[in-house]
Amino acid sequence: MKPFPDSTFYAIGIKRGYFDAVGLNIVPKPFGTAVTPDNVVALLKNGDVDIVTINGPTMVKYMAQVPDERMFGFGDTYEATYLLASPKSGVKSAAERIKAGEDPAKAIHDAMEEVKGRAVAFNNTGSQRVFLNTIFKEGDMTFKDVKLTVTDDAKIVQLAMGGQIEFATPDGAGQNVQLLKQGWYPVVSVTDLAAVPGNEAVVSASLSNEGPAALNGYLKNNTETALRFLSVMYRIIDEIEKNPDSALADQLPYLNSRSGANLDVEGLKQIYSVHRPAVGICRSASILGCYGFQPAECGDGLRRTGQGCPGRWHPAERQDIQREGLLRRRRVPPDHDEAEGRLRRTTAQGFRSHWRQADTRHQGRTVLRVG
Repeated sequence: MKPFPDSTFYAIGIKRGYFDAVGLNIVPKPFGTAVTPDNVVALLKNGDVDIVTINGPTMVKYMAQVPDERMFGFGDTYEATYLLASPKSGVKSAAERIKAGEDPAKAIHDAMEEVKGRAVAFNNTGSQRVFLNTIFKEGDMTFKDVKLTVTDDAKIVQLAMGGQIEFATPDGAGQNVQLLKQGWYPVVSVTDLAAVPGNEAVVSASLSNEGPAALNGYLKNNTETALRFLSVMYRIIDEIEKNPDSALADQLPYLNSRSGANLDVEGLKQIYSVHRPAVGICRSASILGCYGFQPAECGDGLRRTGQGCPGRWHPAERQDIQREGLLRRRRVPPDHDEAEGRLRRTTAQGFRSHWRQADTRHQGRTVLRVG
């Protein structure tokens, strides 16, 4: 698992025996392989791990080298895409300017104008490149107009805390929250960009999904294993939503040991406030439908929506995005919300029942190398 909150919540299921309950034996013990954004795709490609946690931008980045990599589920949508400013920077944010009545495009331009010539640090994953390209363009700037450092999140936090930079765009939610708790604030955010007409594509590209991925061949040959993995993922999400204090307390030790952070439960709750959990359940089922999966619990829902619904938004996710003005128009079948709502309700009960029954057919446990 990568050292991020939405990559490590699987530790909750490992500690509580959820994977054991569906016949999955996670190796190496206790939490699988400790991967990083830099090596996760290589380990998957080389066959060192079976299933990894990954986000969409990372997949796109390596698609040419690993064309048969597939995300087969979606755990959350990440919305915390910011250019953060130090509390000592004195810059008036785009959001403040918009609230005061300034035109959104001009507000972003004027906020970025104050960044010129100052020390800025970006994360080195490239995940926010579309967002950063756009806000610099809105400010009539290039990256040469700032004193730029490109490095990993840990170094960004170190530079920020040492007063060596005034603006930052970390990749991880934990690092964003760490700076926000120290008084840093978004000088420009993806929500500000959404207020500018014509930015729908940019906004969509600035959001990202996190979820499990595997090679195409593995999914074809081990569809039941992937299904059981998903059942645990959604069970964990259900538990985080229902009992966050106890669930997140089980995640924290592993997350802190991997990320180097010193988060508590309240800090982790703040991180999850910039995620939208449990999205795309229908998309997960549809993707796996390509590998011959058609469980009774969701078969009717998929048939009612034609060819399934890969690429469409979960109703709750769509409502969030529409409320923020991030999505203007999207074609969805009229019965899609009803069908997907039924999927959402049956995930915790029916899907887990399906995969537990599958365990008896497999006669034994499945060893799963997770990264």
